[in-house]
Amino acid sequence: MFDFDDMPPPQTPLGTAVGEEEEELWTLAGGADDSKLPAAAEPRLGVAVAHLQPRPQGRAPLGALLVPGMPQKVYGSSRMTDPLFNAIVRRCWSLGLPTVRFDYSGCGRSAGQEPDLGSGVTVMQREASAMLQRVLEHCCEKVVVIAYSAGNNAIIHELHRAHTTYASGRVAAYVNLSMGTRASALVREDAAAALGSKDPDLTLLPPEVLEMNDELDVPSLFLVGQQDLMTPAVDILAITQRKSRKSPAEMQVLQGKHAFNRVEERPADAIKAFLLRTLAPSAAA
Repeated sequence: MFDFDDMPPPQTPLGTAVGEEEEELWTLAGGADDSKLPAAAEPRLGVAVAHLQPRPQGRAPLGALLVPGMPQKVYGSSRMTDPLFNAIVRRCWSLGLPTVRFDYSGCGRSAGQEPDLGSGVTVMQREASAMLQRVLEHCCEKVVVIAYSAGNNAIIHELHRAHTTYASGRVAAYVNLSMGTRASALVREDAAAALGSKDPDLTLLPPEVLEMNDELDVPSLFLVGQQDLMTPAVDILAITQRKSRKSPAEMQVLQGKHAFNRVEERPADAIKAFLLRTLAPSAAA
């Protein structure tokens, strides 16, 4: 009888094979002392992990962390199992890239209480930070961070800290998808005017978010939907062309709205092509 264990793993651009996702429940530290976040109970987050096959003894050479956007209903109820994330992880697996994705507390498969619209921003930042710390400690030597919507603001603090301090050289790439530069205008009385302005407007973003993006000198891709009212392309262009940036960033405008409903393959394919160019240039030739 033929032994399937003797079969070589399928060839991928990164030379590795990825197995089926496994659902796990991770208990995370409530925020390191140097993260500048208030202490909190340890969250228990639902996580989906796709490991390399065969599974390595230690950390994988390279992996991807996917960060969801705002989980509250008024902002679209972002979940790790949304069609957009499903499309992206499939592209990552086709490259031979293991993945980690998660839901915030009280959402999807995670325990606890859903973050509110006030302190919830801090909760998201704390949990996204703890996820990146754990992924770098236990899962992979280098990481690609793919963040959607408000997940970008949630992860940028820890991403910047990792790149500039404790994990220098271990951030392989960053993908900023549908950043939502004007999302906070949705709850304002002048929402229509704020969302409809044709001029660049970065005033709704915390200044430190812009500064950290400037200092993140890793291969970066900013993706925006042409019909995304919360992320006008002029805003992303202004971010990528800031003179204070340490390194250039790539920007692509694709047909679609904020979550690319029913056209999820467009940003997923763009991310795959970017990762091919960035991580496996010989495979892209």
